[in-house]
Amino acid sequence: MKYDRFSILKSKKGALSEEAVYIVVCFVVTSLIFAGIYLIPENTLKYSLETNNLENQIYNERIYNEISNTELYTKRLQKGIITNFNSDVLQNSFNENKKIGFRLEISGNEIFFNQEFFEYAKPLTPIRFKAFEQKRNVVFKGQNVLQIEQVYDDQQ
Repeated sequence: MKYDRFSILKSKKGALSEEAVYIVVCFVVTSLIFAGIYLIPENTLKYSLETNNLENQIYNERIYNEISNTELYTKRLQKGIITNFNSDVLQNSFNENKKIGFRLEISGNEIFFNQEFFEYAKPLTPIRFKAFEQKRNVVFKGQNVLQIEQVYDDQQ
């Protein structure tokens, strides 16, 4: 006997209930397909890449690379290993006209880039200037935490 979708129950009541089950199953499957087509791109695009403070993160990465140790023979950068922590390293880091100042601190040792601007702008950060802070684990005379504070003018 060949399978027919209405062959299970030949009565009118049985055929009606069988068709109702078939329609409900088709509706559920179709709803799941359309929900997937709509929700997957919606959720993917909703949480796109955030670029908040991207420029400041790039500046911090540049400073971090400047103070990190460079191998003598291979000239490879050893990120997180700091042997030379003085303000002479930072003086040639930026030649831009943007108003920006840095304070780097490791276990009580501080160095500055554009110290005059930093000391002027730091108290005015919530009102006139913006601040960006970041902490990183480094090796400097043992395990320490490097704190990078950045103050910049957002209106330029």
